[in-house]
Amino acid sequence: MRRFPSGCTTDKHPLYSIFMGKLSQCVFKWDEGDLQLLTTAKREEMILQGVGNPSDNDVRRHLTSAELALHCKRVTRGTQETQNLVSGLIQSLDGPKGCDTLGVPLFDSERMAEV
Repeated sequence: MRRFPSGCTTDKHPLYSIFMGKLSQCVFKWDEGDLQLLTTAKREEMILQGVGNPSDNDVRRHLTSAELALHCKRVTRGTQETQNLVSGLIQSLDGPKGCDTLGVPLFDSERMAEV
């Protein structure tokens, strides 16, 4: 993950922080066991607050990033899944799609290919 910024033209590009955040999501995911326990606890909390039988989707929408970070481990995805997600992310922001309003691209395509 630390090598990918070297393929970017600048860390001041408007899409740079979005790219780095999405890159992290490509590499890491929340531990399923921890997430299930937190979802169960959040469901119980919502029921106590008067929400009648919330679905898993309702409960997960109400989980905050702070709660996830506090109660759940992050684990790496498998090699193939990570490779596919990172390749897709780079393709989605390469070329004209990754340019700012002045036409400056997010990636130096040649350097990013080397990375």
